[in-house]
Amino acid sequence: MDPYWTANLGPERDRGRRARNALLKRAGRGLKRAKRGQIFVILAVLIPVLLGVVAMAVDISTFDWTWSRMQAAADAAALAGCSNLPTSPSRAIATATAYAVTDGMLASEVSTPTVAADSLSISVTLSRSVPYYFGRVLGLTASPVVVTATAGLFTTGSVTGSMPIGLSSQTTYAYGQNITLQPGGGTANSWGALALGCTGASCYSNNLANGYPQTLTIGDIVPNEPGNKTGPTGTGIASRVAAGESGDPGGTWNNHTMTDQRAVIVPVVDWTGCNGSCTGPILGFSAIWIVGANGGAINIVFIGSAASGTTPSRTAANYGTYRAVLVN
Repeated sequence: MDPYWTANLGPERDRGRRARNALLKRAGRGLKRAKRGQIFVILAVLIPVLLGVVAMAVDISTFDWTWSRMQAAADAAALAGCSNLPTSPSRAIATATAYAVTDGMLASEVSTPTVAADSLSISVTLSRSVPYYFGRVLGLTASPVVVTATAGLFTTGSVTGSMPIGLSSQTTYAYGQNITLQPGGGTANSWGALALGCTGASCYSNNLANGYPQTLTIGDIVPNEPGNKTGPTGTGIASRVAAGESGDPGGTWNNHTMTDQRAVIVPVVDWTGCNGSCTGPILGFSAIWIVGANGGAINIVFIGSAASGTTPSRTAANYGTYRAVLVN
């Protein structure tokens, strides 16, 4: 290259290159500042939204937890109240309310439970105003949480703790009917002694006083306890009546506690063709109120009772024994 051009134009070219590079650097710094500005704008918009989402998630979790606790309380209250049906709707309402309060509800949060017209179900409604915590920044203060539970009575297909008295299946069940059951079992309004788990007067008397500890189910074939059982029957019945009067002094056939010894469950047995030592199938279970015994005859009142130690059935015949089940 010509020395002239090298000496005169080289420095100019270098200066132009440096100026161009300086311009590019300034442009790059401006672009970076512009990008940072855009990011700040985006963050300024998104951060409140994200905080709002997190805040609402916390409030929703609080509502969900409260709903779960309240629903559990309503379910327990409905089942507890239903256990007093159909004999005592007023006791059912009081029991359901008490259970709800025990499970953490305020009395003002418990609506008066509703018993169905046939006294076979009860509904419990609970309500609570739950405050928002983070939702207040959006103007939200509180929201109601309302839960409902309904428990109904199903007939029973199996029973634990029944008395060893086989009620004749020819006997017509009628709620509130006061009848005298005669020994024998082969006709209407009669009964036959059952040999449940063992035989003999001692075994029979023990089952009479304490109930048979094993489970009986519809369709089971049960043996009778032949012979004269007037003595042990009278003793066992008197013992139960005395225990009931002591534990529940004001108890009556249509208003008593669940533990009253006078309210018992007995199998309903088909004794057709039975003569002497024999067996019969269980057709159902009946709830009875024991009034007393006289010379082998047992005075009872047919009651409707939700019994513990039972299994519900949708198909079993109704002889007045029920199991409380959540239906809603």
